[in-house]
Amino acid sequence: MSGFSIDYAIMNPTGYFFYSLYSLSGFIDSKLGTGEVLADDLAFTLMAFSMSTMQMTQIFIYPRGT
Repeated sequence: MSGFSIDYAIMNPTGYFFYSLYSLSGFIDSKLGTGEVLADDLAFTLMAFSMSTMQMTQIFIYPRGT
């Protein structure tokens, strides 16, 4: 079996979306129990979410093999 897992492509942005929410809430208010979230940590989560979402959309753009 070869290729890219569609399940992974859907679950990865979902996980990064919730991780971004968690990091954003900790960045805004560190007393929520998340601890201090630095700006570079927040930038990583937002970049990872955008890149994994872009990767997921490519599934619908490019044809799949048989």
